[in-house]
Amino acid sequence: MQLSIEHDLFWTDWNDLAVQIHKDNKAKGFWPADVSTRNIGEALCLVHSELSEAIQAVVEDERDDKLTQYAAFDVEIVDAMIRLLDLSGAFHINFNEYEMSAFSPGRFTGIDTDIAEVRLALDAALEAHRKSTVIPQGMYQGMLEWQHQIVWAFGILVGICEKYGIDYDDVLRDKILFNRSRPHMHGKSY
Repeated sequence: MQLSIEHDLFWTDWNDLAVQIHKDNKAKGFWPADVSTRNIGEALCLVHSELSEAIQAVVEDERDDKLTQYAAFDVEIVDAMIRLLDLSGAFHINFNEYEMSAFSPGRFTGIDTDIAEVRLALDAALEAHRKSTVIPQGMYQGMLEWQHQIVWAFGILVGICEKYGIDYDDVLRDKILFNRSRPHMHGKSY
């Protein structure tokens, strides 16, 4: 990860960026005053939604509609990263305390299976959160609580960026700056 400096956007590690993104999203009205009341299932489903949009972007092979200098796929993957960073900032998930995914470029055969691995980690996070317990041994052997699954999923997304040549530092910076320019709740009513 590189340092990014643009306006007041500056990060030295994923924890710094997570805090900034959460602060921005809270200011935009996306979080209740008491973050513990946030529906984690809904937040994880929103990450799934970004991944679905990434798959659709591959099918349509288009530029992003807001950041036209980037492929839509690149921006949707970064949007998923931003959502996970936001959750990490809200719940003080320390990336230094957990092992990131051992995802390596070339491990799977295509985008759909790469994204399926992220979805499996998100599903495990949801199940661990729902049960408020450790998840059983299995595909993600050694994974514990939902926070670890968030970091695991994030690591897979970083691996996807590396595999498909996404310059996530630049796309993250530009998307964060774009989001900061948007109105309260990005002009949407939820």
